[in-house]
Amino acid sequence: MPSKKFQFQVLGTKIYDPNGREFIAKGINMFAWEGISQVNSLMNQWRFNTVRVPNYLLGSYNQPHPAANNYGTNHQIVDAFTSQGAVVVFDAHDRIGGYYENNQWEILKDYWRDMAREFKDNPYVWFNLHNEPGNATANPEKWVSYHRELIDIIRSEGANNLIVVDGEAWGQDFPTQTIANHADKVLAQNDNIVFSIHAYERWNNNDLAKYLDELFVRDLPIIIGEYGSDNNGQSTLEATIQTIAATQEREIGRIVWETNLTKSATQNFNGTNPEVFKRFR
Repeated sequence: MPSKKFQFQVLGTKIYDPNGREFIAKGINMFAWEGISQVNSLMNQWRFNTVRVPNYLLGSYNQPHPAANNYGTNHQIVDAFTSQGAVVVFDAHDRIGGYYENNQWEILKDYWRDMAREFKDNPYVWFNLHNEPGNATANPEKWVSYHRELIDIIRSEGANNLIVVDGEAWGQDFPTQTIANHADKVLAQNDNIVFSIHAYERWNNNDLAKYLDELFVRDLPIIIGEYGSDNNGQSTLEATIQTIAATQEREIGRIVWETNLTKSATQNFNGTNPEVFKRFR
């Protein structure tokens, strides 16, 4: 098991691991139902150092809330990957293009309270608060207050795990530019926060490198939490080419969408989850 004494730290735009070495995420998204079947392939053949795992809290795609087995599946994944020095990023994945509201908001808060309690002793577990919040209409006040409240819940449980905050506009932060213009309000009095964008069709014809440079000027830490060759049937190959070039040059972490390593993917999601087909080829 990795060291529990020290945490990952975010200093300026850089992330440092518990041993004080700079950490650049090179990872892949995988579904929780895949469990630990691909640990050897992902770690030793592909040499990823990060896996990002969607959790579904509202029964989306017939997936159980992770609390249904007392977070046993999450623990199994964490034990298998972090024991090899890899980071596991969990995200709440139901309300893409929106926000958890009303009772759903209470469910989300309870989930992050539970996750903080379950994993606060393992710094190799990161918390991605909400996958792809908000749409193309910027709502920065909501974005800031929403994420600050979730951060407060996690920190109140004594968990100093690194926290990942997605930009608006389905995580692509274009044209909203919410991270560039409002991330400082999330960071105020908070530490170990990293921001994330998903580089899909909105970046096909826009300058991703320029956007990343603008964040660096503002001293904002950023990773690419998802990228791939298509997004629900729309080609995102140009965005992917930009992503690889821009992140390598700037030493920014990136996490490809997604494993889809077995034919059972569509069976587990009854063929209704378009995200299964949004993958890197």
